[in-house]
Amino acid sequence: MKFDFFTSPLTRRKALWLAATIALAFVALASHFRPQRVGDGSEYYAMYGTIIHGHRTFMTPQGWDAYDKLVRKGRITAMVDTDTLSHTFPSLIQQSGSDFNHFWMYPGLAAVAGGWTLFVHAKAHMGFMILHAILLGCLVFVAARSFGWAGPLAVFALIAGSPLLWFIDKVHTEFFTFCCVAIASTLIFQKRNFASAVWLALASTQNISIGASAVLMLSIAVWNRRDRGFSPMQVCMIGLTLALTAIHPIYYFFRVGVIDPQLLAGGAKIGANASTMYVWFFDPDVGLFPNWPLGLVFVACLVVAIGRKHLELPRSFWAFLVVFLATNLYAQSSTENLNSGATIDVARYGLWYVGLFLPLLASLLSRAAREQQGLLEMKGAAARAGALVVTALTLWSIVYGSRHFNPGRPEQYLDPTPLSRWIQAEHPTWYTPPDQIFVTRNAGQSVASLPPSYAVAGPGCRKFLVVERANAPVRPVAKDWCGLDLTLLPDAVFHPTGAQRLGADGSRIHTVILNKTDLDRAKPRFQLNHTYSVSADSLDGASLLGAGWNMREPWGVWSEGSASILTGLAPECTDRSLIIDLEVNPFLTPKNKMIEVSANVNGIPAGSYQMSESVPAQLQFRAPCSALTGSRTLTISLQIKGAMSPKTAYGVPDTRVLGVGLKTFRLTASNSDI
Repeated sequence: MKFDFFTSPLTRRKALWLAATIALAFVALASHFRPQRVGDGSEYYAMYGTIIHGHRTFMTPQGWDAYDKLVRKGRITAMVDTDTLSHTFPSLIQQSGSDFNHFWMYPGLAAVAGGWTLFVHAKAHMGFMILHAILLGCLVFVAARSFGWAGPLAVFALIAGSPLLWFIDKVHTEFFTFCCVAIASTLIFQKRNFASAVWLALASTQNISIGASAVLMLSIAVWNRRDRGFSPMQVCMIGLTLALTAIHPIYYFFRVGVIDPQLLAGGAKIGANASTMYVWFFDPDVGLFPNWPLGLVFVACLVVAIGRKHLELPRSFWAFLVVFLATNLYAQSSTENLNSGATIDVARYGLWYVGLFLPLLASLLSRAAREQQGLLEMKGAAARAGALVVTALTLWSIVYGSRHFNPGRPEQYLDPTPLSRWIQAEHPTWYTPPDQIFVTRNAGQSVASLPPSYAVAGPGCRKFLVVERANAPVRPVAKDWCGLDLTLLPDAVFHPTGAQRLGADGSRIHTVILNKTDLDRAKPRFQLNHTYSVSADSLDGASLLGAGWNMREPWGVWSEGSASILTGLAPECTDRSLIIDLEVNPFLTPKNKMIEVSANVNGIPAGSYQMSESVPAQLQFRAPCSALTGSRTLTISLQIKGAMSPKTAYGVPDTRVLGVGLKTFRLTASNSDI
């Protein structure tokens, strides 16, 4: 059985109808999600407004006025306020107006594609979504014309089964870059090098390093035509490629004196992290493949197909791959922020490479479909089993991706991934991430917000990254202290010796790994008649926070969900009753007007309270000391009814389910009956 209908390139008319249908469906899908500003989104919204209303590519008074109105309307969540944004890049403020760290081509195209929607009172966000729909339509058209139905199927698998799904409705350049690179890669595969150079040049307007690949493909195209001359269309594509490649560096050179604004305003230092460029592919927190395991399956299939000569890549494609990887990995290693936001887990830089897979995956699908016996009748048990495994993994990846990378989810980049958590907790010697990734993921905050000297604990508290500076004592920092008493940690955490590295600022950097014995010795014990503080600046209360708490803040810590736990080694309680005093603030909103908190002490009820006013409250629970008899551990379980997330209450991106904010707690013993 042959699948000619699946592998034969679609006619121009059919491909156009398919592309238009998918583009319209995309707009409908993207409109389903409430717009949320992430990362650099405010810059793009602001430039969109200044292009449409101020008719300039830099910020003018008309542009700032349009942006301020957009912010005050509140239709897009988490927008940066106008005053803050206008002073974010002081070195890029000129007398004529302000520039940003990111180029205006992306919002400019959005203004051209969707600016007309203002006349029907549509949101500014819609202009970008129409641009995304057009780019996706172009990608589907090129894929269908090149590979038949295998092309659009490959597009669907790459988007729905990868972290790219989260970016489809985000005003950020990741989806723009993916579409441009995927189209260019497909055209290179089809040996249409002039057209591929144009799309790479378009991508380079936002990411200047891609310009090297555009120049390469243009050079190959010109060389191949050296004896035949050029058609008028090819001459136009040559000029357009050169113009698009040059517009970014020329614009900034004449505006601010450098070819890229990040070299002036901050954010990049050439080659700063060249030794860690592997992280974009393999780091368990930010790497592409740990967050997109299906990509590794595709790589394995490609290696087998190329090794067995079932798939042959054009030489120009090999040259393109080498230059694209070399130039972009080096450029990305120049960033000063390895753990950037505006994403779910994976670093945005890794997504530049997903588009390279499109022609390769489409070719594999076409090859499989053209086999004489068809995919379902492959000869050999191994071949059939392999096809079944790949199909199952692909379907699983699409189902998992549609949940984990759902566009409606808020950004998530300050927590270790499950894989990273397992490695650091169970096998801490296997891998140590770059310092910035380890610190921001495990401390839940930026390096700049940490004390001068600090020890950041990884998952399971098995590994500490210790940074020492002169005349500053080391302070431990972590989101979860694993139920350890910080005062009982080995001295190596606070005064490490042995192997060390020097930071750029002269700080001494150590990696300390604790064994199981160290952890057992540091288990905390409740003390009677001691007031514990759980603020971010306090050390003693943190060790007794169990499950069900959010990250500590300067004032205390919010509960998370319907149950929160205090746990540690039990104190000596020889009297009749144990008294637990909590100082809390209830999280009350118009949608949840009452919070009820009940407590269990080692499973024995200790009382309950109801709060209906947003004022500090003192809660006191009592349990018999007999609840501690025969148990080394004291577990205080707080059951919270009425907890609600700020997102549910107010429509903001904060999805934490808040009940009470705990400030302090104290345990005492009493001879009185309960």
